[in-house]
Amino acid sequence: MNDFNILDLPDEILLMIFNKLNTIDVFRLVQYVNRRFYELSLDGCQVQDMQMTTVMGVDTHYKQISPIDTNLPRICRNILPKIHDKVQKLTVDQSSMIPVLHAADYPQLYSLTIIDIEEEFLHDCLSNNIVLRDLLIKQITNLNIDIKCRTPLAITGFQIFELIICLCENLTTFNFGDMLFSRERAVGFPTIQSRSYSHSALVELRMKIETFFDLVYLLDGRFPCLSTLIVHVYDHSGPTNLDGIKQLSTLKYFSLCGSLYIPTPLYDPLIVPLLSGMINLEKLQLCLRVVRLNSNYIDGSQLYDQFLCSMSKLKRFTFDIKTIVRNQNVDIELSSNEQIQRSFVGKFDQQVFSYINSNSSKLTGVCRICSLPYDFRYFFNVNNYFQGGRFEKVRQLRMKDSIGFTYELFQRVAQGFPFLKYLYIINMSAMKNKPPGSLLLTFPYLTYLDIDRAHDDYILLFLLKKHAFLPRLSYLSIEKKPLKTITNDFTIDSTDFNFSELKTLIVGRSFVPPANFHVYFPILVMYE
Repeated sequence: MNDFNILDLPDEILLMIFNKLNTIDVFRLVQYVNRRFYELSLDGCQVQDMQMTTVMGVDTHYKQISPIDTNLPRICRNILPKIHDKVQKLTVDQSSMIPVLHAADYPQLYSLTIIDIEEEFLHDCLSNNIVLRDLLIKQITNLNIDIKCRTPLAITGFQIFELIICLCENLTTFNFGDMLFSRERAVGFPTIQSRSYSHSALVELRMKIETFFDLVYLLDGRFPCLSTLIVHVYDHSGPTNLDGIKQLSTLKYFSLCGSLYIPTPLYDPLIVPLLSGMINLEKLQLCLRVVRLNSNYIDGSQLYDQFLCSMSKLKRFTFDIKTIVRNQNVDIELSSNEQIQRSFVGKFDQQVFSYINSNSSKLTGVCRICSLPYDFRYFFNVNNYFQGGRFEKVRQLRMKDSIGFTYELFQRVAQGFPFLKYLYIINMSAMKNKPPGSLLLTFPYLTYLDIDRAHDDYILLFLLKKHAFLPRLSYLSIEKKPLKTITNDFTIDSTDFNFSELKTLIVGRSFVPPANFHVYFPILVMYE
């Protein structure tokens, strides 16, 4: 067999490889190869969509490579002026934004993505940076903003939103803080809401908001052309009526995701009336955790009778709805899982996945209904009542229970979520049964594992090679005590563990790495 040489690859294949890499990495590496590689890196198709970021990471987290990327000044000085007229889409972060935007004019630029930026820094740039302001005013029609602070957005978040809306007269698509699921940052609008501005061009808006009061704010008529609204609402508080909402009939696509941790009591008094007014919807997506008092589970008949029957143009409805029922001295017979399934017959074309906690009583119970194929990239609160299924679109999974998990549950998860990339395990109770020595859990795409609130049984299950196959695990969050315990203070053979591909280790600031630390984590980029 002839030896493989990357220089023998055709231009088309090399361009495909380049497109998978960060633009800075491409420009940094090709200078050491040959003239052909250099010219390919400047290809028009290659530079139309440029990723000029100095951060790396998995989809849910960014990590700084270095405080200042030494290649960035050279690229800004020598390369960007040669390709500036070809750039149509540009992604920058806090470190690269100013140097890149000031390096040249970008006459074809219409889409700008800013990631991992501090809210105060962004506000200052929007207020004072002439180059950025000029681009936003004259050119940008597609804008995506990711703010990196972990605490709730201050009043500055609201000010940034309004400042952008006022600056970007041509903006049609705006994603404000809804790029990464892990960013639990939400914008709250003032109680006294200003109607001093409106935006007649905005067609699509994605953002995370604090309360349902803020949803009313967005639908009060200030965006008359808005046809797509995708919102995550983090708090269950909201108005008792729909006074102030003036814009429902223009919406064609509406996606509403509530808090995944705190169930909302506003489903019947607010969400149902809101949806029943969206008569022109073509696509509807609901991901809700609902608490009901003195009632029954949400089922197919209720969904249809309460709002779907009025949506004559609806082409696609996907949902994941969990109902928590708490009845007090009311004789209401809670539906069985068979009754839930029958309620969808004749009203829905798609299959429906449902389950009811087996310990449900006459007064309390939990029911979950999901449309299939499952349309969300995340699936939360899997517990011992999960009976399996096929969820090929899910990339992020959260497992949580106060009762110890069974090994069979992890088998169902491995089989049901074949493309899972991010897994959170929250359970401090011991596993009910030990893994058979002959079986191996396989997660071929898992890159991110958070087990810092997990019992040692689950830590051993995933980190020992004899129990789990994790060929792409690159990010691990774990407490330092169990890490030292399972490795016997870093004396057990390092090849027994799924550590070889780890690039990021979150283990706590007080952790002091031993002398042989690099033996266990040979390609680790950072730990904290």
